[in-house]
Amino acid sequence: YRQQKKRISQIRCILKYSDKSPIIETIQLLSTPGSKVGWRFSRVVHECSRPGHLIFLTRYGILTETEALRAEVGGLPLCRLFLHDWKQ
Repeated sequence: YRQQKKRISQIRCILKYSDKSPIIETIQLLSTPGSKVGWRFSRVVHECSRPGHLIFLTRYGILTETEALRAEVGGLPLCRLFLHDWKQ
């Protein structure tokens, strides 16, 4: 019986501020441990036309909507970021 080493995964998030207010206004979670639904590429194309910026978990790792469109892949939508109006 072999003991497996534990993998530690991390996501580093750097928050950016402008004039003492955060650039990211809202983060909407799209997938939770209880409800994981993958999107095909056609749905990614459709959802990218809506407001906000999407973050996906794909077979290539974590990608932004622009990277997922360029790679023409679908995946698990993690969240949608909404920026301040002056930053969009």
